[in-house]
Amino acid sequence: MNDAHIYCTPEQFAQEFNAVNEMYLKYFKIFGIEKHVMRFSTHDPAKLGQKFRQRIGPLDSDENMVRDVLKNSGIN
Repeated sequence: MNDAHIYCTPEQFAQEFNAVNEMYLKYFKIFGIEKHVMRFSTHDPAKLGQKFRQRIGPLDSDENMVRDVLKNSGIN
């Protein structure tokens, strides 16, 4: 378990992303994993276009949506 690919509209994102995080936390508890890290990775503007996208707009929006869900859910 290290990531998820969520296909949804921007309006559905917060609920769907939070559900995935809650699923991870549930399984950590079931399997007795007490120490875990959920890392929020962001893009490097200096490397824009070298790996994935050529333009920054969607990345900023996506990262902001992820950041908002993590803050609102209390996940460190």
